[in-house]
Amino acid sequence: MNAKLLSACIKFLSIIVGFSSNFYLASLLSKNDFGLYSVIVSLLSLCLVFSNMGLSLSIIDLFPKTQTIANLKLLRKKIWFYSLCSSVVVGCIAAFYTVLTGIISPEKSVLLVVLVLIVLFQNIHSSNIAILRSLQSFRVALSIESITFNVVLVLSIYLLFSEDIAELFFSFLLAAFMAFALSSIFSYYKVTKFPLSIIEKEETLPLEINLAKLWPFILLGLVEVVTTNLDVLLVRELYGNEETANYFLAKKMLIVFTFFWFVYNFIYTPKLSKLFVNSEKINHNAVVSILRLKWPVLMASTCCMVVANIFFEDIILLFNLNDYLDAKPYILLFSLFAFIHILTGPVVSFLNVTGLSSYSFRVVSFGAFVFLSTFYPLQSYFGVVGILIALNLSLLAWKVLGVYIIRKVTGFNLIVGSYIGE
Repeated sequence: MNAKLLSACIKFLSIIVGFSSNFYLASLLSKNDFGLYSVIVSLLSLCLVFSNMGLSLSIIDLFPKTQTIANLKLLRKKIWFYSLCSSVVVGCIAAFYTVLTGIISPEKSVLLVVLVLIVLFQNIHSSNIAILRSLQSFRVALSIESITFNVVLVLSIYLLFSEDIAELFFSFLLAAFMAFALSSIFSYYKVTKFPLSIIEKEETLPLEINLAKLWPFILLGLVEVVTTNLDVLLVRELYGNEETANYFLAKKMLIVFTFFWFVYNFIYTPKLSKLFVNSEKINHNAVVSILRLKWPVLMASTCCMVVANIFFEDIILLFNLNDYLDAKPYILLFSLFAFIHILTGPVVSFLNVTGLSSYSFRVVSFGAFVFLSTFYPLQSYFGVVGILIALNLSLLAWKVLGVYIIRKVTGFNLIVGSYIGE
């Protein structure tokens, strides 16, 4: 079977697992408990952004350009060192937040240690997946990232959960550890099997990961928190666990809406990075060919969005989730979010692989500014829908700005999929 087709099939299976697991958990847990589960997922997502410090983005850019196995091993050691330090710091801050907001009782101190361990495991796992992607091991990366974690998490919650938050955290710990262990083994194996013929290549300066190089990615992660991860926590603080459950279930539909886009980015971002290794000898036709693959992706994704919106009630009733019928307006706005995201192309990925990562921060910062300046008045008038409107305005703002910068600096038009010239 063609490698790309097999990768798509694996991702399709992961979509089914991820989609079904969220709907299954919504039916298994009370609406309040599912809202609490949603908060934990969002908090861990925030922790991953902060603790990873842009390492995964840096790996996707650097590893395809690395010439020697010694350089790869050195990079991997530095990644583990940075991940360990940042995970402990971020995990402790997250633990303090959970106590402050009443998510975890101060008496359950063991859960604070568990939270730090989850942050550590998911952080290193994220970097391992980026290593596998950058070294063209797409099928393994997809299987571990998208299937293993979800399956272990659902099984753990099913077997352990009995309305105690401690059981939710231990379920996340088991899932994070299993994903971390597998991705560590496979990424180590992939690095050690780096083609021997490349080792004796002409002398080249080794590529490095350091705080100076990570800084643009760190800043990017900080502002991305506002535009992609903060919304669920805001809904919880303003409207409580049950409304968070509605919102989170609708947001999980993005897994379906962006399935084809995820596979596209997963496979072609490392390929774009290789095409820009030598800025003087860029194969413009090859880049354009990759950019134009966006159109069939957009068409397939739009079909998924239309079906989900038309048959939303049937889907909800199929899973016996009658309490979530009022989430339909959120589904519509998340569909718009996904459509804008795909239509405007891989803005951040393109900026990063072309050596324009400093623009990534400016672009996404603009989106963060739009969200922060619009969400409060909009939610005051429209409620939770207002937060989603602000999220869409934010996305549209930074993506359009990114498209303009890429067109001006590189000559590539991401929306159309063409090269106009610098």
